Amino acid sequence: MLLLLLLLFMLLAGRSEAAISERVFVRDGNGFREVAWKAADWLSTAADGVGGVIASGRAPVPTSAGSIPVDLTKNVSRGTLAAAARVLVRANPAIMAASLGLELYNIFYDSNTNTLVKHESAYMCWQRYDGYYPDPMGYDACVAWLESSTSQGHFDHAEDGCSDRGYSGAPAKSIYMRHNTQNYLYFWGCWVPSSTQTQNVTATDQDVEQAIDQKLQDDPNSALPIYQQVLQSGQNPTGTVQTFGPSTVQGPTITVTKTLSDGTPVTETTMTSYDITYQGDTVTVTKNISTTVVNNVTGQTIDQSTTTETPPPESQNQEPEKEYSLNYQNSDLPEVPDFYDPVYPNGFSDVWDSATQGYDQTPLVQWLQSQTSGLPDSGTCPSWTWDFNLGVVNLGTHQLQPPCEIWPWIRAFVLVTAIFAARAIIFGG
Repeated sequence: MLLLLLLLFMLLAGRSEAAISERVFVRDGNGFREVAWKAADWLSTAADGVGGVIASGRAPVPTSAGSIPVDLTKNVSRGTLAAAARVLVRANPAIMAASLGLELYNIFYDSNTNTLVKHESAYMCWQRYDGYYPDPMGYDACVAWLESSTSQGHFDHAEDGCSDRGYSGAPAKSIYMRHNTQNYLYFWGCWVPSSTQTQNVTATDQDVEQAIDQKLQDDPNSALPIYQQVLQSGQNPTGTVQTFGPSTVQGPTITVTKTLSDGTPVTETTMTSYDITYQGDTVTVTKNISTTVVNNVTGQTIDQSTTTETPPPESQNQEPEKEYSLNYQNSDLPEVPDFYDPVYPNGFSDVWDSATQGYDQTPLVQWLQSQTSGLPDSGTCPSWTWDFNLGVVNLGTHQLQPPCEIWPWIRAFVLVTAIFAARAIIFGG
């Protein structure tokens, strides 16, 4: 039955792996940065023997030395796994409570309320003098009932055990009341478990987590399937990550043949190597550059040097930028002498005014101005007097007055033309 429920849960979950990432930090010549890779890349998992999980895998971690195959080990403790599994149980109580066998640890799924409950003994509240047992009640209700049963005292404190009634140790508690008028403690009642009745109470997160933790402790091998289900649900339980890998990576070797200033032919060889150290989840890469210069004639080594590039630490105390204060003022510019006297001091406006005056005095412009002098300034039909004295020839003076009937037609024509012109401007076409 449990296997069937587990298979049902896997079908409901769709066996989909969430995009869970682990973090590896790299310190190298490129600075301090974080590299994330999928937790689904873990190659193997093993129980740690106490209810936790040891997960291990290999990931290609990019560094300044290239992609380094880094082995990682992650330890997920029993408590961490129990806390993550509790979230999983809360999300699917009907399936997970049964698939994890939590009923063996007194946690049940209540289909009526769609919640997790636990069975516990009902507790009775006993009063010292008359030995009266009301209905089973919780501890707080017991204290309230004892307070209300007498007007002589109020609750002061409780102590484990009710030895006067034959009970000892938790969860039985002796409940004491302080007398209202006299300063002494007096024993009034006892809160004890009933030997014949049980009750269902809502299981708290602590109850569920303790049940899972007890299961992991009793059956450490159950940690592996629980861990896989937690990963499939989209969670990534925290744990201590340790990194391991190669201690040295060989970089490129560059050989150059050249001639020194004194004419000596030499061969310069530059070798690059990377020293790699691992501490927790951090990979540190140190770059070493070794340069050797050899005389091509004698074969003797002329020069040899090694340079080490130490990566920056995770955080540096950056010195604040220095602020500089300069007493600076703009100096006055020297006077610029006049190189010429402008003909038009006001620029183009002077040129326009001068040319306009001469243009307005020409005979042609004066004749055109005379033709517009007949425009009416009231509501009468316009008339013009045309003087055809062109200076060169005089054709006399004539009066032009079109019939008044044509002006409404001209007005309508202008308005219609304006409408079509406005349409073409706005809409085009």
